[in-house]
Amino acid sequence: METGENNFRVIQSSKFHSNKTKEYHLSIQVGLKSLIFTLLNIKTLTYDYLQSFKFSSKNIIECEEKIRLFINENNLIKKSFSSTSISYVNCQNTLIPNTLFKEEKANSILNFNAENHGYTLIDDIASQDAKIIYSIPKNIDKLLKTYFPFSKYSSQDKILLEYYKKIQKDKIIIYAYFIENKINITCFNKKNLVSHNHFEYKTKEDILYYVLFFYEQLDLLPTETELVLHGEIQKEDYNFLILYDYIKNISFLKNTSKFKLCEKLKEIPTHNYIAIYNQILCV
Repeated sequence: METGENNFRVIQSSKFHSNKTKEYHLSIQVGLKSLIFTLLNIKTLTYDYLQSFKFSSKNIIECEEKIRLFINENNLIKKSFSSTSISYVNCQNTLIPNTLFKEEKANSILNFNAENHGYTLIDDIASQDAKIIYSIPKNIDKLLKTYFPFSKYSSQDKILLEYYKKIQKDKIIIYAYFIENKINITCFNKKNLVSHNHFEYKTKEDILYYVLFFYEQLDLLPTETELVLHGEIQKEDYNFLILYDYIKNISFLKNTSKFKLCEKLKEIPTHNYIAIYNQILCV
């Protein structure tokens, strides 16, 4: 079953029963403009449920209130689950090699490279021998830990970097992830991370500029280096079409995880939700 408008979406298997949530792992993806959660049946290894909520907010306080209201009014997300994980989307962050990392200097390193929202966290990117330092609003962190005190937490960037490394081929590939009017662009050369950056966009021309700028900075040719897309982008929308005018070697990211999708989730493009489908593997 699928219900909802553009800002609210529910997709679930006909076999899903809300009174059996202890048979499921709950994955939550939280941003300043959206909240998505999925339920993975830990016996069948099948995603049977997905719900997404998009919202607008003028500031972090309003964002916190909308997340609080959504959780309070959602009976399903407050049930007991086998386990829970949460990822933060579009965090202000910086990557640093382990050889240069000093935990006592994490705040100063983040402040130098990005905006600090007040609460600093550190994720280990084991596959790249590096750390990602990021910040989230204190109030939102406190809110989520109140409702989900036993959850495991991670940045979305860690999940994506680990997934890209896992699927990376023996060549150079650029990945572009679209969410909440931001584009996260990452380049891998074989299994090695070359560059990872974030850009906020308002128009399709902004997207084209940032992607071509990323190619130029790495001295790569759009006619040769493959661009792989996922997230909030479709083959028929203007954002894809303007990229395709300049980059012909372009495709959508495929899901290679061992987890299955229920029949209703198979009806929507898999590349839309690959990040949350693979969250459980990286937290």
